Parts: sequence; structure tokens; C-alpha cells
Amino acid sequence: MVKNDVLNPHKKEVSSYTLKNIVLWIAENNPQSLFHERSLLRWLHVALDALRVALDTRELPYYMIPDRNLMAASELDQGTAKFMND
Repeated sequence: MVKNDVLNPHKKEVSSYTLKNIVLWIAENNPQSLFHERSLLRWLHVALDALRVALDTRELPYYMIPDRNLMAASELDQGTAKFMND
């Protein structure tokens, strides 16, 4: 039960690819000089906030093709999105 539902979920609501796209957008939209060891937690917070916004709005442009919405392919339903944002 736990193995099937938690360790090997049937649906991927938030994939590693989604998180990688968020990291790429953050890196592109901020100067390289702001990224250093002491700012890691700040950037983690920024990334999690960007994920929250993407879940709320169901919009996150692909990094390579910005006209395409990465969240459109998400299998996330509204109840799960609300649970993750609370």
C-alpha cells in the first residue's frame, strides 16, 4: 500500500522536470553574482514560492519553449493543488 501509493505514485503531480524549469527561470532572471553558498536557503524559498504560484495559476512556461505551458500537462487536480498550497 505505502510502497505503491507513496514510493511509486501513479500520477506525478509535481515532477523533477517542473522543478528544473523553475530553477532555470530563476537562474535566467537573476544576475549570477546573487548566487552563492550563503544565499542557498533564500533561493530555495524563491523556488518554492514560484512552485506555489505555478500550482495556483496552473501556469509555468517551459524553459526551452516559453509559449508552452508546463502545468497544462500536469495531472494535478484542484483538491490536491489546494492541499499542497495550504
